[in-house]
Amino acid sequence: MTDLADILREIAGRPAVEELAARLAGRRSARLHVAPVIGAARVPLTAALAMLLRRPLLYVVHSGDAALRAHDDMAQWLGPERVLLFPAADALPYEHMSPGPDVLAARLRVLRRLRAEGVPAGYAEERPLQEDDGAVDAESSAFSLQPSAFVIVAPVKALTQPTLTPAELAHATVRLRRGEEISPDALVARLITLGYRPAPTVEEPGELNRRGGILDVFPPGDELPLRIEFFGDEVDSLRRFDPVTQRSEAQAREVTVGPPHEFPLWRRAEALARIRALDVSGLRREARDEWEAAVARLEQGERFEGRALFAPFFYDTTNDQRPTTNDSVEERSSFVVRRSSLLQHLPPGALVALNDATILEQHVADLDQQAEERRALHVEAGELPRSFPRPYLRWDELLAQAGQLALVNLTNNERPADGRSWERYALPEPLFRPAELFGGQLRRMVEDVVQRLATGERVAVVTAQAARIDELVQEALRTGDRRPATGG
Repeated sequence: MTDLADILREIAGRPAVEELAARLAGRRSARLHVAPVIGAARVPLTAALAMLLRRPLLYVVHSGDAALRAHDDMAQWLGPERVLLFPAADALPYEHMSPGPDVLAARLRVLRRLRAEGVPAGYAEERPLQEDDGAVDAESSAFSLQPSAFVIVAPVKALTQPTLTPAELAHATVRLRRGEEISPDALVARLITLGYRPAPTVEEPGELNRRGGILDVFPPGDELPLRIEFFGDEVDSLRRFDPVTQRSEAQAREVTVGPPHEFPLWRRAEALARIRALDVSGLRREARDEWEAAVARLEQGERFEGRALFAPFFYDTTNDQRPTTNDSVEERSSFVVRRSSLLQHLPPGALVALNDATILEQHVADLDQQAEERRALHVEAGELPRSFPRPYLRWDELLAQAGQLALVNLTNNERPADGRSWERYALPEPLFRPAELFGGQLRRMVEDVVQRLATGERVAVVTAQAARIDELVQEALRTGDRRPATGG
């Protein structure tokens, strides 16, 4: 068997790939149209660039299924510990549906991993816990990149779904160390303000429970909940524990408790003021009753299905009442939402590899059109206020947030659709080419493999019949069988 790591090193060592990596490393805002790159070659080429550049890399595909396949493929090349999935929530825009806990945990896990690697522009410095901890410091700070390579795989829809800003993530991140002084009351109050919900026992992500000097909390994205034991105001013990057996693991010296949600629930007062300012006179009676009931539950800080519908009211806003894009919905709104995406969490100069930018752009445009049609139907049916803010990002907004990132368009099209935006980088034809199709004819495939090996080529066959094919190849090599295959 051939180790894929060896093949990856060979790909990374090709002059064309090394030159491509060098050009990306030296240009923070590069826009390269790399072609021809057949579909099957885009994952290994991206993995090779991650190895050479030694920094976080985002690989964007068109759909959720494609992201799952690319995630699995990328893990074969780099190892599962170096590949993360940033999934998209199933909920459609303007739908009363919250993201599933697994999706939320996976998305927050990516944000926390990026924060652990360094501090990109937009992050506020982590501050000691204070009794009165309210406003977020949105000042940018310098990025300190650690020498590591990992790849984030995401469907483009996941980028259009807003998340916390880097400053908000920093504000909602609590770092605890054994031996430090922290008031348990202040810690519990802060976690509840951030969106954690008290529970009789901690079983699900986002829950916390306090019993005297013991505080249990389950941050989304963590495999196990955390048990914090206090001796007065001193953190005496930090342990992970099994929520079923309650059995604790070994002591930890330091832990990080991240946010429980992807929107800043601590801005509840401002969000409720914006919601109350909306004109809901166009809602039919039943829809208005449901709206008021949901707002009342928000006021009480309850968790309920569809709470994420109100997320845009919690986002940061600008005082400039003019929309950033030609958006008739925002022109009718009383405030303009600043939507943040995963792109703002990447370090300056990080690589974003696009699996055919033309297809991705069209997919985002289709999602936008479908959302606007759905919104119009909801407004016409009296189910949504006319001035409800747009809850997703568009393609031009994503590109604007990628201003300090290097973009690479991996495609089979020789020339970019927009030559003004992309610089063409041509790969040598022999670097990647489609393999011959054998249609299940094993003998013919074995003959092809043997002939390639005889000319000094290295062959990696990916198949569910690997053991059988390896046996046939070894037998053909021993016997010197070079006869043309006649069957399958």
